[in-house]
Amino acid sequence: MEKLDALTEKIYREGVDKAQKEASVILDDAKNKADELLKNAQTDAKAIIVSAENRAKEITRNAEAEVKLAGDQALSFIRQKIKDLISVKSLDAGMSPSFSDPVFIKELVIEIIKKWDGFSGTLMLPSSMQGKTDTAFANSIKSAAKDLKIEFERSTGGGFKIIPQDGAYKITFTDADFTEFFKPFLREKTEEILFRR
Repeated sequence: MEKLDALTEKIYREGVDKAQKEASVILDDAKNKADELLKNAQTDAKAIIVSAENRAKEITRNAEAEVKLAGDQALSFIRQKIKDLISVKSLDAGMSPSFSDPVFIKELVIEIIKKWDGFSGTLMLPSSMQGKTDTAFANSIKSAAKDLKIEFERSTGGGFKIIPQDGAYKITFTDADFTEFFKPFLREKTEEILFRR
C-alpha cells in the first residue's frame, strides 16, 4: 500500500507540476497578448489623437482663412461704398447747381448745336427753368440753330434734352448723366486720396 501511496503521490506531484508549467505558459502567453493589445491600443489612440489634432488644425486654418476672406471682402465693400458716397456727393455738389444755371445750359447748348450743321429739332428744358429763362436766352440759342423749338417738361431733371425734328433719337445732358460719366474718373482719385498705401 505504501507503494501505491507513493505512486499516487508521485503522479499527483507530476500532475501538479505539469499543471503549474502549463498554467505558467498560459499566463505568460496571456500576459504577452495583453501587453500586445495594450501596445496596439496605445498606438491606435496616439494615431487617433494625432489625426484629431491635424483635423482641428485644418478646421482652424480654414476658419481663419474664411474669416480673413470675409474681412477683406467687407473692407473692400466698405471702401467701395465710401468712394461711391464721396464721388456722388462731390459730383452732385458740382453738377446740380451747374445744370440748374441758365447761363451754363445756354453756353453748353450753343456749343453742341454749333457742331451740328443744320440742326433742327427741339430743346427740352426742365420746367423748373421756365421762370429763369428769358427772350435773350431763347434768341441766343436760336441764333445757333434757326429751326430750334424750346419746350419745358417736368420729366427732365437738371439739364436738357435735344431731340432732332424726325424724333429718331434723343440726346440727354442731365446732371445724372454727367455724374455717371465722371464717376469712374473721380473714384480713381478718391481711392488714391483716401486709401494711399
